[in-house]
Amino acid sequence: MIFLNTEDAQEILAALEEAVELKAEVEFQNDWIETQDVEFDELYAQLMASEARNQVLEDALEDIDNDVAVLIDTIEVLNRARLRTLP
Repeated sequence: MIFLNTEDAQEILAALEEAVELKAEVEFQNDWIETQDVEFDELYAQLMASEARNQVLEDALEDIDNDVAVLIDTIEVLNRARLRTLP
């Protein structure tokens, strides 16, 4: 059996109280980190969705550019044909 004097018991009690406070702080920090991880995951998902939308828009613009080029070529061909039919 171990006998402690009052001073030793108070030191042990103070150390235990400090350990409990540190544990609570660590748990708080872990909760905060988990919250930040969730927020990061949500922001990352939004970024990926935005990049996907941007790619769709870029593809659509490229299609429009190609369509405009075809229209310009068609107009040029029609103009040349019209010029050949003029007296």
